Amino acid sequence: MRRAENSGPMNAGNLLPPRLFFVIGVQRTGTTLLREVLNRNPQIMMMAEVLLPYPDNCHWEHFIPTVPADSRQPADEAAGFALLDRYFAYLHAEMTIRWRVPGRAAAVAYGVDIKLDQLDLIRPDGWPDTSPPFLLHYAMHRGVILINTVRRNVIHCAISYQIGTQRDFWHNYDNRPFGDPVPLDFRECLNGARAIVRQQHAFEAITAGYPVQRCVYEDLAAAVDAAPDGELSNNPGPLRRIATALGADCAFRFDGRLHRAINRPYRDIIANHADIVEALKATEFAAFVETL
Repeated sequence: MRRAENSGPMNAGNLLPPRLFFVIGVQRTGTTLLREVLNRNPQIMMMAEVLLPYPDNCHWEHFIPTVPADSRQPADEAAGFALLDRYFAYLHAEMTIRWRVPGRAAAVAYGVDIKLDQLDLIRPDGWPDTSPPFLLHYAMHRGVILINTVRRNVIHCAISYQIGTQRDFWHNYDNRPFGDPVPLDFRECLNGARAIVRQQHAFEAITAGYPVQRCVYEDLAAAVDAAPDGELSNNPGPLRRIATALGADCAFRFDGRLHRAINRPYRDIIANHADIVEALKATEFAAFVETL
């Protein structure tokens, strides 16, 4: 499917409305790192997971009370489109207020982080389970720019998610050391890796033929590591392609606030490391053994 012209919300008074983009991926694929980098570009605004119940006016649960009660659950596709159009207009207005600081250029693009398993959280009554997730259906018909974060090493991704869940620690902004080793459930890790592969393949099948910008976590992390001064604007990788898609200047920085949550070798943080490595050898992910 080709991307339609963006017929989404328009900032009143602007002839050229900002472009709406979704950053879509599974957990632990670098959506937070990408958001930190994108938000250092003066022409881009991006919010975290707006479908989670955070105490923030930009999030869905704070928007819904502003809608008449009889419109909060869309009855059909048209009502669903109207509700989402209204939300993204609301979101843009809220974000514009927040990003209105001296010296910051007017944004040409604004976007949100939506996880693959959140794409069906908003859907009209009777939306068929066999149809694409409604938010993705909306995005592709409204010409939303899609940025897909992926992680080549799905075992690292699955381990990171399991450890994050155990420790209830996801984003390391204070450079906290990892702490004591934790045991991992190998079956849970394996099932998680397989689920990541299934979700990614399903997303790729639905969006086949639609322009999707792909951002590989390992490439973005390498670019950040190779820029000790934080300057990323000359990086020829995914950031340049994303800037072009968003109609923004390739002017990116990393301010160093975000640190890796897993900041020690896996052998030092996984209590049953040897067992995990041995079990992994007998799976379809054996090629990742050496990365542990």
